[in-house]
Order: sequence, then C-alpha cells, then structure tokens
Amino acid sequence: LKTVDARQILDVGCNSGTFTKQIYNVFPESKIYGIDISQNAISYAKQKYKNISFSVAWAEKLPFKENSFDLVTCFEVLEHVDETEKNIREMLRVLKKKGNMIIIVPTENLLFRIIWALWTIFGPGSVWKHTHVQKFTKNSLDVLLRKFGCKILKRKTFLLGMLLIIHVRNA
Repeated sequence: LKTVDARQILDVGCNSGTFTKQIYNVFPESKIYGIDISQNAISYAKQKYKNISFSVAWAEKLPFKENSFDLVTCFEVLEHVDETEKNIREMLRVLKKKGNMIIIVPTENLLFRIIWALWTIFGPGSVWKHTHVQKFTKNSLDVLLRKFGCKILKRKTFLLGMLLIIHVRNA
C-alpha cells in the first residue's frame, strides 16, 4: 500500500474511524476523508481523530466532485448496502482515472457462514443478525469490478478464507 501515490484519500463506510486512522498512519501527509451514515460514529471519530475529515454521507451519493481521490477504500461495507453497483459506480466517480481502490468483503464461505450464524444468534453480534443484505463469493466481486472496467491489481483471501481484499485501478 505504501507504494500507492495517494494525496487525497476517501474511506467509505468508516464507522468510528478505526481503519481510517490506520490509513492515516500509512499516509500521514495525505488529506484523508471518512464518511459513514451513522451520526454517532462520525461524532466519535471527529473527537478521537483530529487530523482526518469525517462527515455523515451515503456511499451511493458521495458529496465530492468527480476525480477527487487518488485512493478510495471500502472495508466491510458492501455486504450491508442494497445497491452494490450504485455504490461502486459512485466510488469510481470520485476516484481519479488510474486511481486505486481497495475493498474488503466477506466471502460467505462455509466457515464464515457458520461463525456468522453462531455470532449473530448466540453471541454478542445479535445486533448484526440481518445486516448482510449482499453475499459475495470468492470471485463475484472480481466480476462486478471488471464490469466497471477496473483492472484487478491484487486480490487475496485472509482470515481462513473468510475475507477478501481486492486492490483495483480505475479505468
């Protein structure tokens, strides 16, 4: 990631800014923005991380001009949105041509489904029980991103194959 030239970075679905802060640690000289739909999460992030610009916004209608960002990140968000294509199209709209985008989604493999069911039914994750409205297989996100003309630079499953991280370049 350090080899990516990113002066302007957007973290979509940043929640309370935990991952956004990690991005800042890698790119401390960059201007970093985080958006989320939760006012409470954004209020917390603004108080905790003063060097990052946080705002309440929806991923399908980002409040930024076209070609604004060198890097857009979206970590464990797309499984929670109704219109995945609309969200990806909007992220690509604000991403500069030849810009980079990094997305993480669960792969819905058997292990993930078992752990997710146990966590949401019997564990502390009951609040998340019906929040995954999209399901991604190991390759379905690749197909979708190629549909938008993205070039896949790197992809890797991790956490025993339960999560997929994919790095693409905008057309």
